[in-house]
Amino acid sequence: MTDLESQELFDLAEKTGRFICCLKTHVDALSDWHENSSKNALKLKEISKKFDFLIFEDRKFADIGKTVEAQFNREPYAISSWADLVTVHGLPGPGILDGLNHKEKRCKALIVAEMSSKGNLASKEYADNCVELAKNHENAIGVISQSRLDDTKPDLIHMTPGVKIADSEDNLGQQYNTPEKAVIEKGADIIIVGRGITQAEDPEDKAKEYQERGWRALLERCATF
Repeated sequence: MTDLESQELFDLAEKTGRFICCLKTHVDALSDWHENSSKNALKLKEISKKFDFLIFEDRKFADIGKTVEAQFNREPYAISSWADLVTVHGLPGPGILDGLNHKEKRCKALIVAEMSSKGNLASKEYADNCVELAKNHENAIGVISQSRLDDTKPDLIHMTPGVKIADSEDNLGQQYNTPEKAVIEKGADIIIVGRGITQAEDPEDKAKEYQERGWRALLERCATF
C-alpha cells in the first residue's frame, strides 16, 4: 500500500463535496499531515465551507478523560480546532466525553456502539449502554451502529459504516451492506461509505450514486411511518 498524502484527501473532498453531508477522515493515516497540520486543517475547513459538509474525524478515542482531552486538543493533530464530529468508544464511560472539552465546544461525539468487522466484541448489552451514554451526555449526538438501536430520542443520529453497493466482505473481515439494506432494513440515518467511493474509477460519479440511493432509501423508510 502506498502512503496517502493530504493533497489526495483535498482532491477527493473537492470531487465529492457536492454529494456528501460529512467527510470522514483519518488524518493520522496521512503520511504528511503532521508536517504542517495547521495549514492542512485550514485547507480542509475551506473545502468543507465551500461545499457545506461537516468534517468527521474518525479518531475512535478510547482512553480516560484526561488523556483524551490532551489527544483531542494538542498538536500534531489538534482535532478540536477543525473537526465538527469525532468518534469515541464507550468503554471508558462518560469521562471520555467529558474529555472532549474545548473553549469553542464546537465538536460533537459519535459513540461506536457496533462495528462492521467480522468477529468484533461489541455485545448487545454494550451497544445498549453506549446508546444510554449518548442520550445522556451533551457532548454526544449519536452512535455508530450496524442497526437501529433506539427510537425513544428522535434526534439521536444512527450512522452505519461498511456500506458498499456490492454487498460483500474484504480479506480483513470488513462486512459490507448496500445503502438500501443499511437504511431500510437496519434503520441508518446516515450511511458511511469508504472504499466504495475512494477506490472507484470516478469517485465523483460514485458519490452521487450513493447519495441518490441513500436518499431514496430514506424516503422509502420514512413512508412507512
